Order: sequence, then C-alpha cells, then structure tokens
Amino acid sequence: AEAGGIELVLAAMREHPGSAGVQKQACAALSTIASNVIANQKKIGEVGGIELVMAVMRGHRTAPGLQGQACRVLQTIAKNNDDCRMKIGEAGGIELVMAAMR
Repeated sequence: AEAGGIELVLAAMREHPGSAGVQKQACAALSTIASNVIANQKKIGEVGGIELVMAVMRGHRTAPGLQGQACRVLQTIAKNNDDCRMKIGEAGGIELVMAAMR
C-alpha cells in the first residue's frame, strides 16, 4: 500500500468497469491489502474505495463471485474502522450486502 497499491487497484477498477473478472480480482486485492492493517482500511475509505466497490456491486448484480469479493472488501475495511463502517452504512452498503446475499 505504501507503494501506491491501493491507488493502482482502484485505477484498474475505474479503467475496466464492465469487466466482472477485473472487478472481482481488484476486490480480492483490496481485501488482502486491507486485511489486519487499519491504516490501509482507512486509506481505502479516504480515496474513494468504498464508493467504487459499491458502484461495482450495483453494476454487476448478476456476478455472484464478484458480489462475494465486494462484500469481503466492505467487511474487511469496516471491522476495525468506525469511519469506514459509518461511510458504508450511510451510502447504502447494508442494503447492497443484503441484495448480494439473495
């Protein structure tokens, strides 16, 4: 993350919005980067990662693997970070996760 990994992953997501495969792998990468690193969780929230992951969820509702990875990102960045948890909730993240579970 110190080398700009978060920004690179988010840039790839923005470059390929229609590719469920790219989005799924990007979400997996974000989950790994954020896992147990509160600073990375916070940074993802600060640089628009939450909004981008949620936009991907809205754009790929019929891609269950992607939905699962996106839910994992939201869970990973929310579990130890009150700011991210609030941002996810206020932006409709709970509803998106519930829809992904159906």
